Amino acid sequence: MSDNNEDKRRFKRIVFPSEQTLTCMVSFPDNPQKTLEINIINLSEGGIGISMPRSMGRNLFKGDTLILQGFKGSFPILLEKKIDIEIRWVMDHPFLKDIMAGCQFINMPQSVCNKIKSIVDSE
Repeated sequence: MSDNNEDKRRFKRIVFPSEQTLTCMVSFPDNPQKTLEINIINLSEGGIGISMPRSMGRNLFKGDTLILQGFKGSFPILLEKKIDIEIRWVMDHPFLKDIMAGCQFINMPQSVCNKIKSIVDSE
């Protein structure tokens, strides 16, 4: 194994243990009025990792866009407007209870990026 095994992520992130819940409200472009509350498993100024119970009955696919309506939970992150997020990867195995996905923020206002960065840097 190489000693050069550093994390190649563009942004530092914070990972949320199961007892520290942060959720987000999202909707799908085909039904923007129906909002779902899903768990955030990690957060960075570039995007979020999400976990959604299979029982919600929605499939997630790489390249799909979701509409981020807002955040709920431990950290005070207020959105000035709804933000598009693009699904970059999906982990959907039958043996898992939840579907997980990595999402990238699209056109996130700089003020929100700065707030997320300060939260991540403080952890």
